[in-house]
This record gives sequence, C-alpha cells and structure tokens, in this order.
Amino acid sequence: MKMAAILAFLGLASLGPAVRAEPLPDVEVSGANPSANLDFPCGGLSCRGSLYLPPGRRDSLPVIVMAHGLTLTREYLAVHAHRFAQAGFAVFTFDYRSFGGSEGSPRYDVAADRQLEDWRAAIAFVTRRADIDASRIGLWGSSYSGGHVLVLASESSAIRAVVAQVPYVGASVEDDHGAFFMVKAVAALTLDGLLRLFGSSFEVDVAGEPGKLAGITIAEERESLERFVASVPNSNWRNRMPARVLYRVSTYVPDIRPTAISCPVRLYAADQDRITPAAAIRELASQIPRAELRLAEGGHFDIYAEPQLSKVVEEQIGFYTEQLQLDRGE
Repeated sequence: MKMAAILAFLGLASLGPAVRAEPLPDVEVSGANPSANLDFPCGGLSCRGSLYLPPGRRDSLPVIVMAHGLTLTREYLAVHAHRFAQAGFAVFTFDYRSFGGSEGSPRYDVAADRQLEDWRAAIAFVTRRADIDASRIGLWGSSYSGGHVLVLASESSAIRAVVAQVPYVGASVEDDHGAFFMVKAVAALTLDGLLRLFGSSFEVDVAGEPGKLAGITIAEERESLERFVASVPNSNWRNRMPARVLYRVSTYVPDIRPTAISCPVRLYAADQDRITPAAAIRELASQIPRAELRLAEGGHFDIYAEPQLSKVVEEQIGFYTEQLQLDRGE
C-alpha cells in the first residue's frame, strides 16, 4: 500500500501542468480556413468540427467527412479539406472527444470504440443539414482513422466512397523500443491506472528518441512527423498522451469486414512505412471487392507533404468526383 502511494505521488509529480478538460481554441490555417466552425453532441459532450463549403454555395452537396490520425487535430486536415471544397464538395472535419476543440478529459486519450462513436455522430450531424445530400457521403481517414473509415464502410451501405491513407489495419508495427521497454511500459501503465482512480493520467510522449517510452520511436518516422507538425504553427497538437494509449493501440485490431464493404475504396500504402506496413494494406485490399491500391513513396508521414501531397489530393478529387457523382456545374 505504501509503495502504491509512493508510485502515485511520483506519477502526479511528473505530470507537469494539469490536464485540460475544456476545448482548445480553433486554429486558423493560412489560405485554408473553413466556412464555419460548429459544435455537435456526442456521448454527453460537445465535439467541434469545421465545415468547408465550395465557392458559390449550393444545396444538395455531396459531403466528405474527415478525421485525423492517432493524436493529431483537425487543423492538420485543413489543406486537404480546402482543396476538396474548392473542387465542389462540402467537407466536414472534426476533433474526437478529448482532442483539440472538443470537450473531454483526460486530454488526447485515444479509445477506438469512442472514436467510432464520434465518427457516427459527426456523419449524422452534417448529413442532417439542408445543404447536404445524405445519399452522397464520402469518408476520408488516414493512419488510425484510416482503419476507422473501413470499419464504418463495412457496417453501413450508406457510405458511397472511402479513401484510407496508410490505414492502421491491425498489423504489427515495427519500432525501435530498445531494452527494458516492457518494464517501463508496465510501470507507466500502473501509474496511469492509479491516477485514473483520481480522474487524472500519467502521460508519455507520442514520439520520442529510440529507446524512450513513447508511441513512435522510429527515428525517420519521428522526424517526418515533426516536420508535418511544424507545418501548422500554433496548432493544438502536443507530444503527450495518457500511457493507457500504448496498451490500447498495441492490442487493437479494427473490426473490418472486407467483403461487407460495398462501396468503392481507394487505399494508399507507403513503400517505406514502418508504422502501417504496406504488405498488410495490400493484403486487405485484395479482400475488398471494389478496392484499388495506390503505392506512395517514403514513410508513414511523407504522404502529407509535398511533392506527394498535391498529386494524391488530385487523385482523390478525381475518385470522389466519380463515386459521389459530382457535377462540376453543381
């Protein structure tokens, strides 16, 4: 009992500033600001989303719903969303509960089942709008949310098209954990479990040096993540998350039922990806009846940056234009 108390005290002492439960401010991205920032209910809390509308707003627009990967926030989707809107689509991006502009505590806590609930709430919210055509819904996910959109497509025939970039499909993740990782992980999870009893959490880094207790310790992937994060000044992203996320992610396998996915799917894998290996994505693509696989160059985060960004976005605009039956005169 004394040892537990000491561990709890050490955990509290290492937390730094108190974990924020309230939503964080909306972040403006130069040249890619939304038409409106909107709140919608989910699980008794309020989530925050951004709605992008095409120039010369019209009714009955096809909509693309987007959410970020493991610990990013919706401002990192702004460039994609803006370009999709300029092409004629309505686009809705959102923060999961406990992320960015959404309510929830502890902050940056990843729970797949809860995130899937947030997806369903976001889709229901935006498709109730009078200016949205609920019969033309497209989903866009990347990394962790790439697995989510495939789960959603396998459970609902209302989805008309899906893009999943470097999706997490439950494959083993390569990493440079180093010695004593399990010992450090068990200690962190124990502290986190104790602090959870008091409504708090013990946090670890999302990305860290090889050998450190962190979610991503692969040097080249960490460096490309850092470049991507730096592309949005003053964002709501931070390099911290509750230790429980390490366990949840390492044991999570998305409930994707490939043969139940009836809509067209565009999958992207990266040839040097050590976080969501291309081989696993290729194998999944072979099981989805209407899937098409594209192979990008580089690691997990390179697909978000030039020179690949513009090429991939243009491909995706073409895919959504065909599958959501967008008339450029709409």
